[in-house]
Amino acid sequence: MLLRGMKISFIGSGIMGGIWIERLIEAKVVKPEDVMACDLRAERLAELQEKLGIKTAQDNHQGAEFGEIIVIAVPPGEVGAVLNEIRDLLDSRKIIISLAAAVPLKRLQDLLPQGVAVVRIMPNTPSLIGVGMNAVAYGSSVTAEQRQIVQQILDALGVSFEVPDELINLTTALCAVGPTYIFPLIDALAKAAIEHGLSADKALRAAAQTVLGAAQLVLETGRSPEELKGMIGLRTLREEEARKLFADAISTALERLQGLERKLGMAS
Repeated sequence: MLLRGMKISFIGSGIMGGIWIERLIEAKVVKPEDVMACDLRAERLAELQEKLGIKTAQDNHQGAEFGEIIVIAVPPGEVGAVLNEIRDLLDSRKIIISLAAAVPLKRLQDLLPQGVAVVRIMPNTPSLIGVGMNAVAYGSSVTAEQRQIVQQILDALGVSFEVPDELINLTTALCAVGPTYIFPLIDALAKAAIEHGLSADKALRAAAQTVLGAAQLVLETGRSPEELKGMIGLRTLREEEARKLFADAISTALERLQGLERKLGMAS
């Protein structure tokens, strides 16, 4: 379903901005002519225009004027400068969606005119194919109608859940960084199978499908991982080591996000 014919602009069109643009067009949430990508890199804009048929601009003011929904997809350290640059073009009719880690809602709201709707979404890369897990936090000025608009975007990207802003760093460590915990697991399983004689293509497919199937089993049966594990007689994983590995990965990611927030002077 089209996003009510609304126009959407992306200020910052790197990896995550590109994922969002590609997915929203693929899911027919927006038409290419209703999307504008803004970036300082002319070659990046040319690439997106050729691939997706969208509008592009190197001037952020054009993006702010064009979009009724404005997605801020620049690095965290650049968010303040970007919002200061475009703030005079914003009012309560605009929806600002920030994809920047370590920039809290309060800071975003302080940088914008009063009444502008601000939303934080921490996306993960599986959103590219519509199976993302995206956490969202809403600012105080977001109306019920604007929430519905944002939810339409989230639905195209995959599954979403709302959290208070103070938990966004944690959900970033879990969901946005999460695929980096899983890809090495798939790679290790595949390489172990290859070493024992399975072809590379079959090994990778088998490892990826095994992880996918296990995840679906948890989601669709409602049974706990502990219960499902008991359905398999042979178990060879050193589970305590594995649990510690993943717990440490999430804790380290959270610490780095909190450290970035402090470095940017944005911690509450």
